Amino acid sequence: MPIPLDHVGLKRSSTALIVGMLYYRKDLANHPSAALRSPIVQQHAKDAGAVAVNPRAMPNQQDINDYYSASKLDYQLYNLRADNLSMHYGIWGDAVHSHREALLNENRVVADLAGLSRVDNVIDLGCGYGASAVWLAGQIGCHVLGITLSQEQIDQAESLATKRHVRHLVGFRRMDYHNVALPARTFDVAIAIESIAHSSRKSQVLAEAYRLLKPGGRIVIADGFFGKPIVELTERELALANACFAGVHVPPLPERYEFEEWLTKAGFSAIRWCEKTQQILPTARRVNRLGRLLMPVSKVLSLIGSRALNPAHMRAFIDQYYAFRDGVGIYGLYFARKPTATARPPRLAEQHQLERQASTISSRPGV
Repeated sequence: MPIPLDHVGLKRSSTALIVGMLYYRKDLANHPSAALRSPIVQQHAKDAGAVAVNPRAMPNQQDINDYYSASKLDYQLYNLRADNLSMHYGIWGDAVHSHREALLNENRVVADLAGLSRVDNVIDLGCGYGASAVWLAGQIGCHVLGITLSQEQIDQAESLATKRHVRHLVGFRRMDYHNVALPARTFDVAIAIESIAHSSRKSQVLAEAYRLLKPGGRIVIADGFFGKPIVELTERELALANACFAGVHVPPLPERYEFEEWLTKAGFSAIRWCEKTQQILPTARRVNRLGRLLMPVSKVLSLIGSRALNPAHMRAFIDQYYAFRDGVGIYGLYFARKPTATARPPRLAEQHQLERQASTISSRPGV
């Protein structure tokens, strides 16, 4: 099925492509991220010392809604399929040979880490176009409710669920994951795959997830985090991070241990961290190449009023690879549990001990 391009006026894009490619080599030569590989620049950044995170406006709900609406074509190109709007990195491994397989494997990793079974009632916090929710319903047989701010995403997700014959197991509703209009203690499992990053009130999302879970319920979060203390970032690393944040409409990411403290304050226990940065680098590299290819086109399209292939989004496509490759960002999964009524929440030191003991989460190939 060809990618539908009519909604962005890309009948004019052949001219945009030709003109844009004239600037391609010059653009890459001046690319600030490429300069990270220069020993001189690296030494200069090291000598510059630590800098603080620059304040910036936080994206609101409408910003995020607009971002996903305008980026639909970007993610179709990202997946090289018009019918695949999954927005995740996926997790690669020895038995994973394509991006599509990596996406499916990430769903599998999340399901394994959460210990999902067909009797579980699951909420997907920030479900996007519903790919993970539909996969879990189809492969595990559990009931899943996906929530998102976007009505367009709900419509697409419901269509996908119908196509995969799981409408009896999965549903989608337009809700804000900071304040979900559902009773407490409703769900056995909550998942959030690369969605909490978009919140500027992440601790509130975790507190709401805790409220929605039954005692003994589990949460699994797959996302990116700062790979080093923010106060130690050089000017070059900070510029790289901010370009990524601005392009995909996310506020600055937390440091990993900061996020872990938020989980603890929300009431969660048995917290485990599973590092997966190396397993997402093949996708990060692929997205980098796509961004480099489309950047000159996006600049020309922006001049004719197109909202698709936004230059800031393409810059984020490019820079996210350098951020993960150079250790500015890390990627992984958190598991945590809501204690039962009689359980004592473990102290942070005990949680760190659990983390060190959790070297693997599954013996499944590719996990």
